[in-house]
Amino acid sequence: MKGKLKTMAVLGMAAIMAIGGTVTVKAEKTGMKVALSNSFSGNAWRAQTIKIFEKYCSDLKDEGVISEFYASSAGDDAQNQINELRNMISQGYDIILVNAADSNALKPVLEEAADEGITVVSYDNRVEGDNLYTIGIDEEKYATQQAEWMCETLGGKGNIYLIRGLEGSYNDNIRYECWTKVLENYPDIHVIAEGYGGWDAGTTSQLMNDLLAANPDTEVNGIIQQGHGEVAMTEALVQHGIDPGTVAMTGEYTNGFFRVIKEYNINAFIEGLPCYLPAAALDVALAVVNGEDAEKDTIIDPPVIDAADADEWYHPELPDTFMNGWTDDDNTWNLTLEDVIPDDMKAE
Repeated sequence: MKGKLKTMAVLGMAAIMAIGGTVTVKAEKTGMKVALSNSFSGNAWRAQTIKIFEKYCSDLKDEGVISEFYASSAGDDAQNQINELRNMISQGYDIILVNAADSNALKPVLEEAADEGITVVSYDNRVEGDNLYTIGIDEEKYATQQAEWMCETLGGKGNIYLIRGLEGSYNDNIRYECWTKVLENYPDIHVIAEGYGGWDAGTTSQLMNDLLAANPDTEVNGIIQQGHGEVAMTEALVQHGIDPGTVAMTGEYTNGFFRVIKEYNINAFIEGLPCYLPAAALDVALAVVNGEDAEKDTIIDPPVIDAADADEWYHPELPDTFMNGWTDDDNTWNLTLEDVIPDDMKAE
């Protein structure tokens, strides 16, 4: 099945069965109320994570494990998300899952929720605290692998651009620090310029065109990019008369990345965040609620896809923005492609 990722939990749950870097939980408590608080909602990954959350919750509701579920997106405004979380607390949710706009800003309200007996699990942009649980990929490994691959691919010498994620976010800060540490070991790798792509195709397009326009006489050998700007980067190179096949790139497993890799024979490093993180986070929460001996922090190795397999992963019937890699190797949550496709993509 296209979309299956092989993952491995390097730190994780104790005394329950780990499958594909996640946990399978036999729930005992029933009738629980579950809420998900998302922040930024500007890319397909976020939309697909919510679709997976809703599908999994629907199945659990049919089984009587939960009585109701709710998901909302607060945008990049931490105060909006705090207000949203306070509403969830007042409405008596048993479990709150959260992808934080600002980990430091949200920590007090999430600790307040935990103090009131709510099980709180943050995923992706995680929030650490004494009574808080987290699940996500190994962000340091994610970024270090990108930077090391680039430096080794270029033979330790060349000119590159750095395209960061969402300014101020937990993930972007960690990844940038790791990029910097790796690059310090390669003095002949020159960073031409850098900027925030915001994990967004439109933002990355504008940024990449601006950077290339500002450096017209500088040869570009590589672009280290966190994700969701793969096609935008490629199109910007073409617009500026640069063959994308001559530029090494890193990126996530967007459908469009597989397309342009095939089209332009791009030398690429592909890894990403599994779309099923909210489902895995809910499994963590269910384990906690049912008294399992759960680790506080579950870390998953970032899945890597070989660029040589681009043709196997590409979905020509879906938009470039669709995120492949939407379930684990065992399809733990019984997902289908139809479950994962956002509604606006189905209309295309």
